[in-house]
Amino acid sequence: MARKLHGRQSRKGKKPRKTLADEADGVNDETTERRRRRYKPGTLALKEIRKFQKSTELLIRKAPFCRLVGSFVCSQLSL
Repeated sequence: MARKLHGRQSRKGKKPRKTLADEADGVNDETTERRRRRYKPGTLALKEIRKFQKSTELLIRKAPFCRLVGSFVCSQLSL
C-alpha cells in the first residue's frame, strides 16, 4: 500500500519556472545563481600532489634550504 505525502514536498534540484515578466525584464537566473564548483574531500589535494610531482621547480629556494640543512648537520655533529 503506497502512502501519500501531504503538505510541503521537497522541490530539491528544480528551478522555478520562468514567467513572461522575467523574460521581458531580461533576468537571467543561470548567470546570477552561478556557484563555484565543490569537489569531494581529498580531490583537490590529490590534484595538487599530481601537479607538484609533474613540475621540476623547487618549492623552497636553494640558499635558505642549504642553510637549514647545514644547521641540522652541525647540531648533529656536535652531539
